[in-house]
Order: sequence, then C-alpha cells, then structure tokens
Amino acid sequence: MPILSKQQFFSLPFIRLLPLILLVAGCAAPPKAPPPVDVQAKQAMERGDYHAAARAYLSLALKTQPPLRQQYQLIAAETMLETEQLNQAEQILQWINIDELNTQQAVRYQLLSARIALFKQQAEHTLRILTKPLPVDTAPEYFLDFHQLRAQAYNRLGNHLETAREHLLREQYLTSRDIIFQNQEAIWQNLSMLSETALKKLIIQPPPDPFSGWMALVIITKASGLSRTEIKQQLKEWRQTYPEHPVQNSIFNNLLERSQTLASRPEHIALLLPLSGRFARAGEAVRDGIMAAYYEDADANNDVKIRVYDSGDDSRQAMANYQRAVKNGAEFVIGPLDKGSTNALAQRRELPVTTLSLNYGEKQDIASNMFQFALPPENEARQAAEQAWLDGHSTGAVLVPKGAWGERVYQAFQERWVALGGQVVAEGRYDAKKSDFSAPLKQLLNLNQSEQRHRDIQNVIGKKMEYTPRRRQDIDFIFIAAFPRQARLIRPQIRFHHAAKIPVYATSHIYSGKIDRNSDRDMDGIIFGDMPWTLGRVKKDKILSGYSHQLQRLIALGIDAYRLIPQLGLLAHYPHERFPGVTGSLRVDPEHRVQRQLIWSKFKRGIPQPLEETH
Repeated sequence: MPILSKQQFFSLPFIRLLPLILLVAGCAAPPKAPPPVDVQAKQAMERGDYHAAARAYLSLALKTQPPLRQQYQLIAAETMLETEQLNQAEQILQWINIDELNTQQAVRYQLLSARIALFKQQAEHTLRILTKPLPVDTAPEYFLDFHQLRAQAYNRLGNHLETAREHLLREQYLTSRDIIFQNQEAIWQNLSMLSETALKKLIIQPPPDPFSGWMALVIITKASGLSRTEIKQQLKEWRQTYPEHPVQNSIFNNLLERSQTLASRPEHIALLLPLSGRFARAGEAVRDGIMAAYYEDADANNDVKIRVYDSGDDSRQAMANYQRAVKNGAEFVIGPLDKGSTNALAQRRELPVTTLSLNYGEKQDIASNMFQFALPPENEARQAAEQAWLDGHSTGAVLVPKGAWGERVYQAFQERWVALGGQVVAEGRYDAKKSDFSAPLKQLLNLNQSEQRHRDIQNVIGKKMEYTPRRRQDIDFIFIAAFPRQARLIRPQIRFHHAAKIPVYATSHIYSGKIDRNSDRDMDGIIFGDMPWTLGRVKKDKILSGYSHQLQRLIALGIDAYRLIPQLGLLAHYPHERFPGVTGSLRVDPEHRVQRQLIWSKFKRGIPQPLEETH
C-alpha cells in the first residue's frame, strides 16, 4: 500500500470533515435550543394553533414591562377569540391595567370588549361599549372594525336603519371594489326592509347627504304602479339630485330590473275561500280582510275585479271552483285556506295562473307560479328560539301541551334551538284542560328530586326540618306553548315554584289580541312575538275591529294577501327584500313560502310593551 504524503493525507475529503466526525462520535450533541418565545408565538399563529400562540404571548407579557406587556396581553386575547374562547379572552382583558394603555391599545381594548359582548349575544352592551367614538388619528382598520361591530349589533336588535347607517360610515375606510359592493348591498338590504312611508319620514337631511340619497333611491323602487319608463325617469332625476352619491354603477343599473314589470297587477282576482262548512267563519274573516285592503287601494278600485268562490270543506269542491275561476277569466287566485285543498293544488306540476294559497302544503316541489302564505305556529316557535339566542341564553327548558299541536311546536323550537348551538336541558307536557300545572312544572325544574332529598334527610334524622325546595340551576329560560287561559295560570305557578327570575318566552298564542289589563297581569314578564295588527301598531277600520279577537289574525292575513299581489315577483326575485305587512315583515323564501318576522313584546302591568322599551 503506498504511503501518502502529508499534503495528500490532509487533502482527502473525510479528513476535512474530521472535526465534525470527532464531535459527533466523541460526545452526544446537545439538544437544539428552542426558538425564543416571541418566535414560538408567531410560528403558532402561522400554523393556526391559537391556544399555543396565546400561551406564548401571555408568557411574554409576564417577562416584559408596560406598554409591551399590555401589547402581548391584547394579542393573547385576540388569539383566544379566533377559537371563540370567550371566557379565556375575557379573563385576559380583566388582567390588563387599562390605566397603563396608550391610545392605540385603548382602542384595541374597546374593540375586543365589544367583540366579546357580541359573541355573547349582548347586542345592547356592545353598543354601550362602542358609544365612545374612536380618536380621529386612529388607524383605518380600527374604524372598519368599529362600524362593523356596531352594524352587527344593530342588526341583531332588528334596527335596520342604524345598521344601514353604520355600513355607510364603514364604507369610507374600504378600498376593495368588491367589498364596497357587498357593503352597499348591505345598506340596500337593510333600508329595503323599511316601508316607503317610514323612509319618507326619515329623510331629514337635504341633498347631497349620502344617507338621504340611499333612502330616496330605495323609495323609487318601492313605489307601486310605476311603469318602467316612469322608474327610469325617476332614477335619472335622482342622479341629478345626488350627482356625487357613492352608489356603484352596477347597483344603480340593476334597479331597472327591480321595476314594477316584476310586480304586475292583475285585473281579475279570484278568492277561493271556505264560506260554508266548519271553516266558514275563518273564510269570512280572511275575505273581509282582503276586501278592506281592496277598498283602501285607490289605484285598483276602478280597474281590478274581485270574484269570490266557495271552497267548502272538500278539496274536490275547491279544485272544481279553482278551475271555474280560471275559466271565468281570473288572472290571480288567492286561496285555498285549508291544508287539504292546498295539498291538492300543490300536486299540480303547472298552474294556469299565479296562485297564493293561504296555507302551507306538504309538498316541497311546487309549481313555479304558486306561492304559499300562512300563520303556522312552527314558524313562531323557531323565531322564539332565535330571540332567546339573541338575548344571550344558551340552555332552556320547554313546556308544551299534550297532543299533536304541542308536539309540532316543541319539535320546531327544539330543532331551531339546537341548530343555533343551544341545549334543551328539560322538557315537560301539561294537560291543557286542567288548571293545576304543578306536576309538570316540578318535573321540569327538578323540584321532585329536591323534595325527595328532603324526605330522605328527615327520615334519617327522625324529625322535621325547615326546608325550601331548590330548583335546578342550569336553566337560562323557559319556552312555553300555550293559549291565554293556560298562560295566565302557568306564569304565576312558575313564580310559585321558585323560578320567578327565569325569563319566559312564548308564541303569539298566549295573547288574545285584545288589551285586558286585569286578566293579563298574571302574564307579566312573558316575552312573546306577534304581528303589528294585534299589537296595536296598525290603525284598524271600525268594521274590522268588531271581529272577535280570535279572528283578528285571519283578517290581517287577508289584508296582507291582497297587498302582496303586486309584490310577489319582486320578493321572489330578490330574497333580501322585505314587505312591511300587518302580519309582520314579509319575505319570500326559495320554496316560494312567505315568511314573517314577528315583533317582540313583553307583558308589563298586563299590557304588551315593545321589547326594546322594557329593557
């Protein structure tokens, strides 16, 4: 084997690696040092591990002095909110010394507090937090969050005017054309939910005020009876009045599509209602509501003809008279009223004329020119669940009457409540014919178990002892399904059974529709949804006021059925549009069902008061 020279030896590749080889072989390499905590936090944020990021930032906060400490605490709270860890985020904010915050940190603290309140469904508290305006030199992104949070809070309170106003204020800080378009759509949608009369009263600032310009623009598209040419002329005049208005051309140009060509008015309307049989009184109430709306419609009196057909109790009679009405020249049919006849009509794949039934059929896939409008208790139960959720509740108990009606209401409420993220922790059934509901209420509130424990203890110690039953503590609210007689008994019995402070929600069925201060005082505190007609939000004709309170809601159904005729095409084409009806704020869903948004009230001294006025 040849002997290598010194130069050749040290020129070998492995010799150049010898120091590294000896280091590895001679001793184990120490573990790689972890990255600094701030790097750990950033890396955790990048991979979406917000819990690890929050822990890292809190660790940094412990090692630093103000104002950096507050900076890390604010970031930690923000990261907790990314995973909706509200309690943890709120706890972190409580650790912060607000007196040591600089101006920018104070703004972030304010916005974080508002976001937490909104996450907890506390819309009014959110607005109180955001009452203080931001400093003028605040960064634009904070103004965006400020107005977005206020808009969301107003939206949850059902205040469409202020929601639209906040979106308009937010727009001045937007730069993306697409986001501006979405923001303007939100302005439009919220103002569209107000009536034409309300919008006219709300325009208090003269041109070129942008908000007044938005309201004037919505008024044009809400005007009924205008031709396409007339709408085009009014839009031209609006543009001359508001030449610098920020509305995007894409929105402005689409307004012609919303013209009343989508909302044509028929000249011959047929009413298919039960005027004989068991539903005759209901049919008469609906008919009189329709005719009252017709006589109030000055534009239609000379041009529109209405003929009434009896649908009776038999779906075959109803279908025969439907065909007769069409043969006689009807261009639009209102009815039938009963579910059986509605189902029979919904089975037809095509209808000869546009039809608005006054019930919901069981078939989902219906003719494209069939619409359905009704007052089902299931929809009210779903809205009760939504209202309880918006009020910040998460666990509820449900009390409904035995029988099919109670089960329908329970099922609708329970499904919607669970879908929102809530829990039904207790449920009970009561006999609507009785007056004592102690048994189902004790079961609902777990008082039976409490009483049994008391008896067991007495048996053990062998003597009587003072005792107050203790109800279960995991109930935020109680939802009841009841009519006036039962509700007037249930509410006092809830108080008697140690649950006076638990909020109670209900559907419109608890209210007779007539002010009865003495009888309804027992329902004080119950929160319920109902229509403007029965809550006194609408001026009633003297003749219509003479109907019994049981039929008042059907009169309102008739009024809205007539008024919806020229609006159905528009509402179906633009799902976000709302029509201010006497039965509620109305919209048309993708299945062509007219959906109502109720007004929420609370009994106070026996009189329903608007919910926003009772807080």
